[in-house]
Amino acid sequence: MVDKVFDFSAQPIPVNAVDLFVQVVYRGRLGDELDGIAVGNLDVREPTFLTIYNGSDYYWNGSVWTPGNVGTTTRAADYLHICSGSPSKLIYRLVPAGGDPQALSFLSGGINPGVVRLAVITSPPTGTRVYRGQPTMDPPPSAEPRVFTNKGTIRQAGRELASAASMAAPMDCIVEQASGIDAWCNAPAQRRRGQILGDVFQAIYYAPFGQVAMVDVDAAGLPPYPGLNVRSVGEIRFDDEPQVNCPSPPAATSTIEELTILREQAAAEGISVD
Repeated sequence: MVDKVFDFSAQPIPVNAVDLFVQVVYRGRLGDELDGIAVGNLDVREPTFLTIYNGSDYYWNGSVWTPGNVGTTTRAADYLHICSGSPSKLIYRLVPAGGDPQALSFLSGGINPGVVRLAVITSPPTGTRVYRGQPTMDPPPSAEPRVFTNKGTIRQAGRELASAASMAAPMDCIVEQASGIDAWCNAPAQRRRGQILGDVFQAIYYAPFGQVAMVDVDAAGLPPYPGLNVRSVGEIRFDDEPQVNCPSPPAATSTIEELTILREQAAAEGISVD
């Protein structure tokens, strides 16, 4: 078996693609046949939009969202790493250079919060896919790494044949479709704080050690953002060969790192430790 890498840069896959399949045609030696042809199809997930944004204008004090203080709990992320899997591997890195020293700005006056959005295409998963958003604040302490999950978004075409029963009770786009069963899926873009973010998203914020916000940021009534500072720079690293391990959180204690890894291992099994 020979691994092949396919580059779609010249003909990018549309980010709004539906019913997405990858078809590979091979021509060459097949056993004793010198000029054989083989065709393979893979039903992949449609683009899943992952969003990491700087939400540190508020911090979670263990029970409620509280306005932050600039320089302590309201800070820019100087660097950002996004990793996936268990063990976690680096898929994206933002290390600004030149006249742009910050990866993700915080909301302040006319400056909108910094946002990174990635479109991820995966094959149908056997379990939950785990992602880690890891900010670096310099000087320390950095906001704690945040772990979130997604199985990959399923988007069906609007003109696809579907039964009346399916149309009346669409799937949630996260549950796996049973083989041979008619299904319909609709995945609306998610909003937080008045802005469209994506299919799965994670805010950067400060909180007591080991805690995540148990109250949804919309339900908490936080004010909407006037806009977003969407970053168009950074390095896509998912195709590194071999893949690089997710870097350790800077200046993090061994306890924080162990807890982050434990969360990722549990999330991959569909278990929450929060």
